[in-house]
Amino acid sequence: MKLNDYLSKYSINQQKFAGLVGTTQGFVSHVITGRSFPSGRNTLFME
Repeated sequence: MKLNDYLSKYSINQQKFAGLVGTTQGFVSHVITGRSFPSGRNTLFME
């Protein structure tokens, strides 16, 4: 499942998700658009 689909399914906005995984809303936006990729550490928190 893509991150954007997950956020929509569970009604979580980018800012709240960023807080949950310890990153910024801007980074979450970049991951969704494909401009950045999460590190192994952040990937573990996203699962």
